[in-house]
Amino acid sequence: MVVIKLNSNPTTEAQIEKRKQLEKKLEQDIKDMQLLQGSLELADDATKRATNMLNSFDTRLAKLESFILPIHEQTQSLTRTNINLDIALNIVTAYTNVVEMINYHENVVEKGLGATTLELYIESVEKLKESLHQLESSNYRSSERITQDLRGKLSKGIQELDELFKKVLTNCTAFATESDIQSFQLPLGVESTQLITLTNVLSDSLEQIGPVTGFLKIYSDIRAKFLSQCLATSNALARDQEVKFGYSRIAYQKGSSLLLPYANSLLSFLQAEYTVATDVVPKQHVVNAYTLTITPAVDAFLECTETLLNRVKKSLQKRDANDLYMLIDIYEGLHNLTVNQDLLLAHCGKKGFEIRSIFSTFATTIVTYFKEYYEELKIDPDSKKSHVLSQDGTVHETTSMTMNAVRRIHDNVDAIKLILDTNKGIYSIFPCKSISDYIHQLIDLLMSDLENKSKSYKKPVLAALFMLNNANYIIKSVKGTPLYDLLDQNVIGNIDRTMKKQLENYRGTWVPLIEHLMDNAKINDGKIEKVLTKAQREIIKDKFKNFNKDFEEIYTTQKAYAIPDVELRASVIKEVKAILCPMYNRFYDRYTTNIEFTKNIDKYVKYNKEELSSQVDKFFDASS
Repeated sequence: MVVIKLNSNPTTEAQIEKRKQLEKKLEQDIKDMQLLQGSLELADDATKRATNMLNSFDTRLAKLESFILPIHEQTQSLTRTNINLDIALNIVTAYTNVVEMINYHENVVEKGLGATTLELYIESVEKLKESLHQLESSNYRSSERITQDLRGKLSKGIQELDELFKKVLTNCTAFATESDIQSFQLPLGVESTQLITLTNVLSDSLEQIGPVTGFLKIYSDIRAKFLSQCLATSNALARDQEVKFGYSRIAYQKGSSLLLPYANSLLSFLQAEYTVATDVVPKQHVVNAYTLTITPAVDAFLECTETLLNRVKKSLQKRDANDLYMLIDIYEGLHNLTVNQDLLLAHCGKKGFEIRSIFSTFATTIVTYFKEYYEELKIDPDSKKSHVLSQDGTVHETTSMTMNAVRRIHDNVDAIKLILDTNKGIYSIFPCKSISDYIHQLIDLLMSDLENKSKSYKKPVLAALFMLNNANYIIKSVKGTPLYDLLDQNVIGNIDRTMKKQLENYRGTWVPLIEHLMDNAKINDGKIEKVLTKAQREIIKDKFKNFNKDFEEIYTTQKAYAIPDVELRASVIKEVKAILCPMYNRFYDRYTTNIEFTKNIDKYVKYNKEELSSQVDKFFDASS
């Protein structure tokens, strides 16, 4: 207890009173402190007792934990063991069930289709596939041998389904009659349902266990053979015709190529076969099965077109264009057949593209020939090249070839336009802006080429006849045909002017002969003197002799010349008579009737008027 002593010597009353209050308060505070100290001592004692209790609890809990922990671990281990035992038991049970199921269904498969129905056999195959999947997914080492055995037996079972599939497909394929084939129908018959069932099972097997089934090859082999048989006749006919075309030079008749009905049959059967494939083959395998099926038939057709194209190219190299127009006609026919077949050709995949490529190959061959022929007709105006020409001035081979080309181009103008319009970039090869322009330029180039060739003749008369024959041939080739109306009149006018000019040139070759008939007889009092001097008589004798000699040479020469066209020949002979006969007749009459220049007229006058005219009629006729 603390005792505080105050100053006991107050000075005043107030101070005394204040002192009393302070002492009273101090006593109260002392009591409070004593009370608080007692409480603290009680709390401290309770804390010590609680601490002792907690320490005791910790010791006991540690002992309890060390006792319970092993029991807990043992319990967890037992629980895991129990779970593993359950799992193992389930697996063993499932494995046992799988093995039992395998044994049962293996027995069904081993006995074969002859011992059960197709439905049960397929069910067993499906169960074995499920079992195989389960064994392979379990990945147990102990199941490796049974898995291998199961795969082998399953393969055997699927192969037996393959054989049944082959048999059923063969029967279904044979169901199509000759009438069906001729109408491009390929019915499968009542067995088609069984066929579809088999393809589904075999398709699933292919996807689930790999290439243990050959059903796609079986399908494609059987259907491909059948498709080729359906087209065999068309193929043979087209090939036979191609062989005949190779040996025969008969002009091709439009629409007569057997390649076109062959192509029509091919496309029709391709469509029918696609329908069969989509009906029978599972969707995921249709493309592969269909492509394999059609390949032999399409390849046979492509080989036929390739043979044709190679022969045409060889002919064109020899400048035999007969086959070219067959190629043009075939192009047009093939285009008409395939114009609405884009979807079908897309289904054909690569083979459809190869069929399409025929068009570009044909088009390039055709247009390249037109360009090359056009370039060949072009001449260098300064060229001194000599030409091998006929000795009779007849129509040149180039003229007949070119005009034949012009006529046939006009006859096939729609097809050629189709070729140009349906092949992108082909106009870059074609030498002219249009077909009409090409025809006009061919004729212009031909005329220029002929004029250049005519310069190779040393005799003007032969050059004139050569140009007359060829120009007349050109006019006759187009006159009276639709081509004549197509041609620009300037072209026709140019050829007409050439003919008139060459006819004038030909007439000019007769001037030296006619000069022998020029008479220098003297006229006295308006009358011709009938008595000639010796010198005058000699002059007349020389004129007759020179005329006879020159006319004989002309007759001998021009008798061997040729004017094949009857009308032109008659026209030229008429022109000859028009300038020769009047002069000769007058000269003949004067010196055989009116004026005597010799006593022996027969010695100098070889032809009378009728004989001369008759001789002229024999011109340009080697047989006379």
